[in-house]
Amino acid sequence: MNGFVARIAVFTSLWIANAGLTAAAEPTISELIEKVPVLTTTEESLTGFSFRFSVNMPYKVPVNTLICWQKDKTVGMLTAAGEDFAPVWFLSGSDCAFFDISTGTIALGNDARPNFRMHYTGEGMELDYGLGRTDDYQLLIDLPSLFNNPDITGGSLSRNEQGQLVLTSKVSERGGQAVATFDGHEPYQLRSFQIAPVSGEGPKMTLSNIRLNDEVALKWAPMPDASQFPQEFRIVTMPDAAAGTAIVDGVYLAELMRRTPIAHAALRNPEWRAAPQVQQTNWETTATRNTQILPTLKLLLPTVDR
Repeated sequence: MNGFVARIAVFTSLWIANAGLTAAAEPTISELIEKVPVLTTTEESLTGFSFRFSVNMPYKVPVNTLICWQKDKTVGMLTAAGEDFAPVWFLSGSDCAFFDISTGTIALGNDARPNFRMHYTGEGMELDYGLGRTDDYQLLIDLPSLFNNPDITGGSLSRNEQGQLVLTSKVSERGGQAVATFDGHEPYQLRSFQIAPVSGEGPKMTLSNIRLNDEVALKWAPMPDASQFPQEFRIVTMPDAAAGTAIVDGVYLAELMRRTPIAHAALRNPEWRAAPQVQQTNWETTATRNTQILPTLKLLLPTVDR
């Protein structure tokens, strides 16, 4: 009995001690959105950021791009196609590679810059990403503008099993749904944003694994030596602009930028095999090359450096 009374006394003391405490108020939707940053290399409060971007437009084939930027450190970009995540473009510092399965060619360069621009205007989404040769490269992901889409209406806030805050809204066009996930505690950082159909096939876009500043702990892979790429592929080096071949090089680079993703898309979605860039392609051979290139991904993926 004395033990029972003691337990009652302890419980009563705890109840009295906590009686004046109330649960912290949940943030409002507007308060969450106010904290969403613009990801850009010119923002003084950012020393680094990384994210994964996935989209199935326009090829109806998933294309994933991983971006990592750290101030005064290596910038990295990896774009891969399909459910098997076959490499298409890779950048490490200024070294780049283009994986062309339609011709069995890997093109290497050493003067590349990343470009990734995402911004929603009143007229729609502006999305531009790839690799190029310019010192004026741009990484600009306007996350707050994604919440200013007039096609996204309503909005309900809940918590998932992990305790994160989840903002779910309707997208009027094609009956879609927008889902934004935030940390469940201060400062309520945005971790992912997705627009997708509620059911069935259709356009799908996802930004995920958003990490800022000290959270960016990706150890980006250096460009592998040419001997580490599949022997079945022809390795070519893009001409040096200093050698007077800048125009030829620029044309070749532009051609690669167009053809490499279309080749991967057409392999997986025959609708794209009529595209001028790949009309002469042997798709049985291309499928074999795709299988050969998959182990290369292991050389390109970043690791967590903690």
